Amino acid sequence: MVEQGLHGNWKTATNDASFREDEELERGIIHLEWLFLAKMTISIYGKILENLLISTLPLSDDIHYWGELEGNKFWSLIHLFQTSPLRIYSLLGAIFSTIRQQFRDVSSLYVRQPFSLGYMINLFPRYMHTRFLNAPLVSLIRYEIHYKKSMLTSLMEYQAACLGLLICEDKGFDFKKIAEEINGMTKEDRLNVNFCDIIAKKLINCIVLMERILNQATGFDVEKGEMPNINKIFDNVKFSDSPPSLLAFYTHLRSVIITHLPRYDEQFNRIISIYGTPSTLTRWWIPITISTVVAYKTRNHIYEEDFIKWFEEAKSTVVNFWSDWVWEPLIRMMDTIRHKERRLVLMGKDSLNSDLESLERMVLDFVRDQRQLNDEEIVNLTYRIRDGDLSMVLRVYEQELKSPFKSTVTGNLIRTLLIQVQKTKVDMELAMAALDKLLKSNELNFAFLALGPSLFVVYLFSTWIKNIWWNKGTWPGKVKGANVKMRESLRIVERLLVERLLEERDHLLASHPTPFATHGLVICHVHRLRTYAMYLPSKNNLRGRVLDDLRALDYPRMGVRQKVMTCERMWRCWGFLNSRDE
Repeated sequence: MVEQGLHGNWKTATNDASFREDEELERGIIHLEWLFLAKMTISIYGKILENLLISTLPLSDDIHYWGELEGNKFWSLIHLFQTSPLRIYSLLGAIFSTIRQQFRDVSSLYVRQPFSLGYMINLFPRYMHTRFLNAPLVSLIRYEIHYKKSMLTSLMEYQAACLGLLICEDKGFDFKKIAEEINGMTKEDRLNVNFCDIIAKKLINCIVLMERILNQATGFDVEKGEMPNINKIFDNVKFSDSPPSLLAFYTHLRSVIITHLPRYDEQFNRIISIYGTPSTLTRWWIPITISTVVAYKTRNHIYEEDFIKWFEEAKSTVVNFWSDWVWEPLIRMMDTIRHKERRLVLMGKDSLNSDLESLERMVLDFVRDQRQLNDEEIVNLTYRIRDGDLSMVLRVYEQELKSPFKSTVTGNLIRTLLIQVQKTKVDMELAMAALDKLLKSNELNFAFLALGPSLFVVYLFSTWIKNIWWNKGTWPGKVKGANVKMRESLRIVERLLVERLLEERDHLLASHPTPFATHGLVICHVHRLRTYAMYLPSKNNLRGRVLDDLRALDYPRMGVRQKVMTCERMWRCWGFLNSRDE
């Protein structure tokens, strides 16, 4: 029905005799047709902008991936091992193809050179030059990584330039001015005006520009390493001065929707497959193979009962460690804090007092047997005994030692010895009491010392688990990866803005025929920043405040200097951009 109406024969299409006589209604229908096509153009325009903008995100991620490999020799070798099956398959295919071709010719049945150094080119991509074959293997793989990174970088710059070209008002299409011009008309003006003059000429320029961009984006050979040039889009392009017909306009739109956009998607997927990050199977086939071999060998030498036994022993070890070395010491430490039963006690509370009183009674009874004491002497003697003075007993002991055998039978030698034994016991208990007091004063410290090694082991294990969880494709891992990628994109945005600021200061804008390329790159990296900002936590409105700063970076009314100051504010205010966790 659309094509039927666009032929302009609405009288035949509707079979309504009233349309033959009502020219005003026919003109209104033509106006509606142009408005409908204008709306379609706006939708296609937005779709192309969306495709160009969204496609830069995987490109920037792949560039980041190759950049990490390029700066690390170890990971470059890992990449060589990961892609070795594909390289060997390519090499064997080239050898078999050559042998098959030689055996077809009878004159070449005798192969003088069954293997040539030129076959080594098949170990690397088809764009590798033969002059690099004598280079070391590490240099070859690093050149390949650098080449893929440079190709993706050039493609991203081209798409960013196309994006900036469509957005710039002087090269693209200013829909806002068209809408303002139509909305400013009165009802009578809309009936008398020729919408073809207002809309058609500007719409066709936009359509031709979009077709040229999509044609150039899909018209180069990816496998040969070709790359389009944004400056050639306007070569030999002549915009028609005469207004196009509805059918011609519809044909252009239909061509963009059916032909150009699908072809662009196919070309982009082909580019990613050739220059992008290797597939998941390519990156993980080595650990998968090793794990499979180890599991198979282990299965042949170890029975199921052994696995069950190991599992039970591991479970018992973990449970006992937690119960005996973490939980119970923690409970004892809490009891110590709450002043419950003290466990670090060497002697009872009344043991020292009872032994000291027994010593006093023994000495007093001994002295009373020797001579008569009054009350004052008894009190003084009691104080001296408490201070450890047993001089009266020791003098008697010294006298008794002069005749030990006689003193043992008839004297007080045994009695003085027992008093000294009791004195030694009291001295020992005093020392134990001092040590007990020291233990009581440091009981909490000893509890922490007993619990410390266990907590340290638990901390190391939890840190290990956290690092594994953090580096995987989980939410924390994505946050960490987002920080690194946001830092890189913000650095590029600031560099582009500073270069633009220097150009404005030195009045060198005329020497740059494609300023829209810089504008497009800024938009692409701001889009990347906004995408990874969604991984930031929403706590304390961190995500919202970062998005506010990003809106300022792509706000069209802000100057370059204000945007540079916004970048400086982001570096200064957001700590995750300055963290060194790469």
